[in-house]
Amino acid sequence: MDITQAFSDLQSEVNVRDRADKKARGRRDVFKDAFAAETTEIFASGSLARGSQIDPINDVDMVAVFSEADYPHWGADGDNAEEALEEVRLRVRALLGQTEGVHAKVVRQVNIRNHSVKCFLDDPEVQGAFTVDLVPALARNGHLLIPEQRSKKWVESDPKLLMSKVAAAHADWNRLGLLHQWVTSDLWCPARGT
Repeated sequence: MDITQAFSDLQSEVNVRDRADKKARGRRDVFKDAFAAETTEIFASGSLARGSQIDPINDVDMVAVFSEADYPHWGADGDNAEEALEEVRLRVRALLGQTEGVHAKVVRQVNIRNHSVKCFLDDPEVQGAFTVDLVPALARNGHLLIPEQRSKKWVESDPKLLMSKVAAAHADWNRLGLLHQWVTSDLWCPARGT
């Protein structure tokens, strides 16, 4: 393979990743737009938000922060943790359901998980179907409370702090990788190239 073909192959791979990334961000933005008026804040919280996703991109993780004034029955331990997830599942269907969505008709199926609702934008029977995992939350005392269906509790979480720590670790790792490349290159040790 000559150098021109190698660069062409690399550019093709980058273009495919760019298209997949844009498609995932577009699907994420549909949720952001649909829930903007329903929440005090909605933000991406997973690898796509951190820029550390790997191919193929099969999901987007999001957190939707709801107002305690609008949902005063949320936040206490008990059945309301599951009720909150069910309420968000119903809101997803009403706003984005494939047949009934008033904002867009993109979600085929919504399943309740322990902390989130899993929204299938692709056929759920297809391996690697694209999903949006939407976590409902309440802001309280500088943290978020998120429902936990199995324990029937609301647990404290700080996904933004976690994302910043992961991003910092990722940046450090990338710098370490660059240092390793430089140290092991012929520039650092010219004798190695002979």
